[in-house]
Amino acid sequence: MEFLLQIEGNIIYYIQSILGEPVLYKDYIKKLKIFSSWKYQKIMLLVLCFFLPIKYILQTFLSILIARCFGLYFKNKLKIKRPFMKFNYIKYYGKRKEKSYSFPSMSTISTIVFYRNLSIIYNIHWVYYIILFSLGFTRIFRGLHYPHDILFSIFIGYSILLVVELLVYNCKLIQ
Repeated sequence: MEFLLQIEGNIIYYIQSILGEPVLYKDYIKKLKIFSSWKYQKIMLLVLCFFLPIKYILQTFLSILIARCFGLYFKNKLKIKRPFMKFNYIKYYGKRKEKSYSFPSMSTISTIVFYRNLSIIYNIHWVYYIILFSLGFTRIFRGLHYPHDILFSIFIGYSILLVVELLVYNCKLIQ
C-alpha cells in the first residue's frame, strides 16, 4: 500500500508542477466546492421536496444518509493521511484539514448520490459528468485525495445508489 501511495503522491506532484499555482482558477475551485457541500445539498433537498416525486426524495435522502455514515466510518477506521500531510513536496491549496483523512472522498460520494437522480430526471447527464470529473480532479490537484480515493469513491457512490434504488423500487408503499 505504501508503494501505491508513493506513486500516487508523485502523480499529484507532477500534476501540480504542470498546472502551477491556481491563481487564475482559484475562484473556480472554490465555487465547485459548493456542489459537494453537505450544507448546500440539505438546502437543495428541502427545495426539491416541492418539485420531485416522493420516491426520488426518499431515494436521494437515503443515499446521502448511507453515504455519510459509510464514508465517516471508513475514514476513521482506515485513517489514511491526506497527500499534503504525508508528502512534504505536495502543495496544499485551501483550508488546512489536519484532523481529517483521505479515504474515501466524501465529496465525490455525496456528489454522485445527490446529483445522479437530478441528472436522470432532468436529462442533464453531461452537466453531472462535468461536475463529477471537475470535482474529482480538483480534489487530487489540491492535495486532498489520492487518485485511488476518487476512483474507489466513485465505485462506492454508485454501489450505494444501486442498493438504495433496489430498496426503494422494491418497497410497495412508495409508488
